Amino acid sequence: MQPTRYCFEIMTASETEQKPREAMRKFARIFIARSGSRAIAVGMHMNEDDMWHEDDAPTVLNKPFTAEDLGNAIALAMRKTDRRARNARNSKLTDWPAFKASGERSAHKFEESFIEVSIEGANAANLAAVITGNPEKDAVLQVTSTISTGVVSAELGARVLQVYQACRDRRL
Repeated sequence: MQPTRYCFEIMTASETEQKPREAMRKFARIFIARSGSRAIAVGMHMNEDDMWHEDDAPTVLNKPFTAEDLGNAIALAMRKTDRRARNARNSKLTDWPAFKASGERSAHKFEESFIEVSIEGANAANLAAVITGNPEKDAVLQVTSTISTGVVSAELGARVLQVYQACRDRRL
């Protein structure tokens, strides 16, 4: 059994020796099915025009998944954050990585069936993360929480699930 790792350790770990990276806020999105049956975690990248775009390899969690599974998937997705060139003008909605991973027939159905929760470093030090849930696409009101990244993955996952449940059930 591996020792418990803190989210900050997972987010900042490097598997290979590399040049120092630009200090930037880590960012991931998770889409959780309203039914709770699936979750899709995807890391975010910033292009040369400072526009965010999704990583091409989302992680899909099928039920039953635990808060720890979710927290690990989010921390690993946040670790992928970096600058990557991408021309948004050449992309189509059907190229959306999270949508493709969902298996839904249309992007509209995906947006109806899944609740989006974003997890973003509060600043470039990434010592705290801001978790924001959108009950619906383009929702005027959002559910937001802040958590230290010095917690274990299960705590991060549990907090994200609380934001998701508040969005789904419309109760705080």
